[in-house]
Amino acid sequence: MSSIGWMRERPSKAEINAALGGGLIAGLIDLFYACAYYGAAFGAPPVRIFQAIAAGWVGQDAAVAGGDATAVLGIVSHFAIVIVMAAVYVFASRRLPILTQRWALSGLAYGFGLWVVMRFIVVPLSAAPPPTSFPFWGTLGAVLAHMVVGLVIAWFTARMRRES
Repeated sequence: MSSIGWMRERPSKAEINAALGGGLIAGLIDLFYACAYYGAAFGAPPVRIFQAIAAGWVGQDAAVAGGDATAVLGIVSHFAIVIVMAAVYVFASRRLPILTQRWALSGLAYGFGLWVVMRFIVVPLSAAPPPTSFPFWGTLGAVLAHMVVGLVIAWFTARMRRES
């Protein structure tokens, strides 16, 4: 098998379930955090949070003008991204047993890495407007929320590996 042959293997049903379960639960937790934080700090209603996610595709003005349709686009995009994040972890765990042996530490580190990628690569490359400031508590909350996302994904993956 070549060095990338493991990526060519079809995912097992257990791997698909781990990626979907981890992605959906982590995505729900992350959306709950975003709605709670931005609602409390800025008075933003949930629909505006969802539109802000869609702004990555269509820009801020179009996201707001799109109403409920762009809110749905934001929700679908959010869950698709988190499920892909989970799938990457699941596939990496095939070759890196440490990801399931030390799942808590690995998940926290993965979550921090996800924040770095989202903050410094994905968001700047998107159509969303760049943030104008980075308040300490908002940044800390975002980092911790991503670490929880990583932790949830790692837990689902470790559980799947133990049971299969």
